Amino acid sequence: MNNGEQTASPNKIKALWQRRKKRIIVIGVLVLILLLLVLKVRSCTQNIGGEMIDPSAGMMPSTVMVDRGDVQRVIYATGSVMENNTEEITAEVSDKVTAIHVYEGQEVTVGDSLYTIDDSEAGLVIRKDRLVWQKKQKDLTEQIAALKSNEIYSEVGGV
Repeated sequence: MNNGEQTASPNKIKALWQRRKKRIIVIGVLVLILLLLVLKVRSCTQNIGGEMIDPSAGMMPSTVMVDRGDVQRVIYATGSVMENNTEEITAEVSDKVTAIHVYEGQEVTVGDSLYTIDDSEAGLVIRKDRLVWQKKQKDLTEQIAALKSNEIYSEVGGV
């Protein structure tokens, strides 16, 4: 061997080739990733209807062929269904309700029994009013009889 000549050992050549091989692979992968990104951006900014779509705006719109037909709406939900046509029912007397014969939301027809009211107090009022009516009827009968006769009777006795 000459002192002025440098000879590369096979290990050094192999190491250089390994470094170059790694660089080529890394550069190849980076070029491939860059190419895929360019294609993706290009496909996301398609020209639809003369306007460019901004890919950062969210989901891409899709087009669908529309057929003529009936429109059906199906709604899935949970909760309560409330009727707009409701009536508030009040009693003409203010007594205690003893039984309710319907439940909320039940459909009723004319003549259906809705509730039962304790009529013991109302019965007493009716009996009292009947007695007052009978007394007034008796008084009226007596006054009519007194008008028909020419005689006047004293209501109080004494001198």
